[in-house]
Amino acid sequence: MAKLRASFRNLFVVSSMFSFVFLVPLFTFPFDVATILSVISLLFAILVGFFFAAVTSNYLSMQALIPEEDSVLMSIYNHATIIDPKKAAKMAEAVDAYMIKVLDYDILTYAPHVREELLKITDIIDEVRPSDDRGKVLIQNLYNFRAKLIEINQKTVLVAQSVLSPSHWSIIVLLSILIDALLLGLRTASPISSVVIAILFVTPYLILNLLYEVDSNRFLANHLAYESPQNVFLSIGKLPYYPETVLNSGTIKNPKAPYRVGVYLDLASSLKKKIKTIRR
Repeated sequence: MAKLRASFRNLFVVSSMFSFVFLVPLFTFPFDVATILSVISLLFAILVGFFFAAVTSNYLSMQALIPEEDSVLMSIYNHATIIDPKKAAKMAEAVDAYMIKVLDYDILTYAPHVREELLKITDIIDEVRPSDDRGKVLIQNLYNFRAKLIEINQKTVLVAQSVLSPSHWSIIVLLSILIDALLLGLRTASPISSVVIAILFVTPYLILNLLYEVDSNRFLANHLAYESPQNVFLSIGKLPYYPETVLNSGTIKNPKAPYRVGVYLDLASSLKKKIKTIRR
């Protein structure tokens, strides 16, 4: 539902801007519009290109860290089970609690909030004791995975941060407004001219909207953030888990049963919830 509202909002804004071009009376500026427009457009393109490069780097890093974290958690569970089978159930519960906590938060904010669950996993790793020669060989790999999990958590805190500050947005929004204003002064009485100007008029908005989605790590990120972790749940013998808000918003549609749903008791004040199992 939230995605649908966002799509309708963007469609409304684009339609309104497109129509605005045809409603504003023809006018001209008392200076060389083409030259000034070229300079401002060039500056806009340079800044937006630079910002796109920066936010895309963060976005790709986040997209890589999500499945990497899931892979490390599965490896930790598998190694702990092989090295010390008596710790299998305890590790499964710890990993399950960690992943549920991850999904309870937004993809941009979860890392600092799972430190307690992360510490629980590392404590269990310290309790693992090899019982044979194979375990003695694998124990070092387990320690390496522990270090990797901590490293991923720290990286996630950094790359989840927005690259563009309010001052950055102010500059490029101002440039886009100037571009649109100057474009209006280039119109003629020709309908084709108005159509072309209208298309160019909405283009800066679409570019900035895409930049915002990439900068906020929401561009295709939600699907990956909720689908990839389900492999972790399955690997530790647990049912997939989805927060109720994700299902209600339409981010995840019709998950395959059976699965678990986290139903929040009072989301406005806390993340306390009741976990229900959906069998069909």
